[in-house]
Amino acid sequence: MKYLFLSLTLLFSFFSIKEDKLEARAMQPSLMEANIPSSPEFNPNTAIVDTLVAHGYSRRHALYWARIARMESGQYTSIMYREHNNMWGMSYFRHGKRPTNGKYRIYHKGKPTRFAGYYSKEEAVQEIVFYLDAANYPKDLGTLDELLKLMKKKKYFEEPLWYYKKAVLNS
Repeated sequence: MKYLFLSLTLLFSFFSIKEDKLEARAMQPSLMEANIPSSPEFNPNTAIVDTLVAHGYSRRHALYWARIARMESGQYTSIMYREHNNMWGMSYFRHGKRPTNGKYRIYHKGKPTRFAGYYSKEEAVQEIVFYLDAANYPKDLGTLDELLKLMKKKKYFEEPLWYYKKAVLNS
């Protein structure tokens, strides 16, 4: 009787976990549903720089944001980047304090996170333009230090400035 109860409990746990994973996937649209292609030869650094320059940002400023994206996404290897095209760890706030164009909320283990997902990497690049314009970032800043200080002031990141700067410089 004790083994029967244990077996049933394990079986129930297995199906419960599997159901949570299926539910989380069902809540997140796939690229197929979005019908937005993400090209296999997509180069995030080039896309970031080209997009920001096309929107009036200086090349230097655009290169800083490409470096920040590289750091935030773990050299473009993080799960948020690979599975949800989120390069900057952008939050999903539809009606919050900070505007976003996040297309869906990322779920982890069946529970919503604060992060946004995008149907394509191109959409994620457009998100940084939207964010910079909405947060009134200048189109050019002289140094990376100036940008990081402004980002800290605007609460873009919570880590100490020295720590975030070291991470960006090492990316």
